[in-house]
Amino acid sequence: MDYCVSHANDSRNLAFLSPFFGALHQCMEIFPDEAYDRLSRIAYIPVRHRSYILNFSTIARPPQLRVKFWERRSKPLRKMTDPIFQLDVEKATARGPDDNKFTRQIFVASFDALWCCKDERKLLESENPYPLTDKQVTETTTWWRTLFHMIRLKGHIKIHNYVERRDFSIEFYDNPAIATLVSYKWNTIGYWYWFTHYFFQCCFCALVLIASLMQVYYPQPSQLVGLFIAIVFMALIFLWLEVVQAIRSLKGYTKCGYNVLNVVTFLLPLCAGIDQLIVIAKSDSQGNTRTLSFSVLVVFLHMLFELRI
Repeated sequence: MDYCVSHANDSRNLAFLSPFFGALHQCMEIFPDEAYDRLSRIAYIPVRHRSYILNFSTIARPPQLRVKFWERRSKPLRKMTDPIFQLDVEKATARGPDDNKFTRQIFVASFDALWCCKDERKLLESENPYPLTDKQVTETTTWWRTLFHMIRLKGHIKIHNYVERRDFSIEFYDNPAIATLVSYKWNTIGYWYWFTHYFFQCCFCALVLIASLMQVYYPQPSQLVGLFIAIVFMALIFLWLEVVQAIRSLKGYTKCGYNVLNVVTFLLPLCAGIDQLIVIAKSDSQGNTRTLSFSVLVVFLHMLFELRI
């Protein structure tokens, strides 16, 4: 470990850390104190060519709600707090005059510290339902394409895990380099994935609230058939995602108490929506309004817990 860490710092080359990251799980089990000490020594490894990074990189800016969201953010580098650079070798970045005043040191971090590959590439390609060519592997993509593929793969029951996160204690994520890697993934794709999921849950919550109010005050419940069908449809989708999570890792799924609330949140409106559709099909009465009204409380409690991030 000392050899890898020392040469990585002296040469500013992360390739020397490959053996260390490859045996990190074993090091954590046998020599945890020494492993944490070596991780602290690789937290600040300077880049070899600082000017190249500045000229061929973009800023992974943190998500921010803005009124004029269509305008590009152009805050100078010197006014940013700990900017995260993303290397882009295909095109040079146009820097303004104020960017020349950015004199802080730039450090480099490896994603091998955050996760590890489980299998070799040939094995991955043989089990991958969406095999990639060499051109697609090296081709750059956008956040919305990545989000689309994540949503598409989310519904598969059995899917091969290409990488495995390093499941260590919370102290592991106090390392500045690892915390920066987590922030980078959140800024680039994690936030948009959470926001998309939360947006559709807000739509589901709005449908349940509207249905619970209209079935009380609306004199013709038969006119709400489309609303109840939408509730049943969205509830089935969310329940399917919960079932997929449970099938992939039942032990990990049952450990989290929030998952029980998720199932109840989607199961109650589903039962209430089906019950109302049956009642409307048989007669033009209001039916059982208590189930859907009680679902409003559970749904809003669920939306509150979704903001725990």
